[in-house]
Amino acid sequence: MAILSFLGRVNIAHRILTEGDYPNAQLYEVQATPDPPQSEGVSNVNDLDHLKCIFHTNQDGKQATIIIEETNWGEFGPSKYVPEPWTDDRIIPWPPADDVMEPNKARNLMVNAGYGGPFTSVMFRSPESVKELKYMFAMADHHTFVTVGSITGQIEVEKH
Repeated sequence: MAILSFLGRVNIAHRILTEGDYPNAQLYEVQATPDPPQSEGVSNVNDLDHLKCIFHTNQDGKQATIIIEETNWGEFGPSKYVPEPWTDDRIIPWPPADDVMEPNKARNLMVNAGYGGPFTSVMFRSPESVKELKYMFAMADHHTFVTVGSITGQIEVEKH
């Protein structure tokens, strides 16, 4: 049996919101973590079994944020309405373009580039300052972020 993909899981969250109370919900960001959190990190994207999906909505002329989180793999709890807009990201068109890779492939590119250490989370987002959707891996050393372009596979490393 095939495992439900990362993007497939995000699609379920999107569908729950747009077919429910928030038909104009637009994806802003996805945060993937292991549950329970593991400070030593994981080395397999499929170990990120908790998604937190953040959406933008415009309800009655008011900008707001909707957050929906996984309760089990591919299953989501009730959404949470936050009466303020999310900032620093651009809307992620949904569904994404066919050439947007899954994070497993981004992880393989990282390993091939020499960044194979464990990571504690992955964010899927489109920062306002860049043109491409990114997978941002928070490395378990707690000082390094490895970012992989979801189409180009371009790798950037940021140390704190």
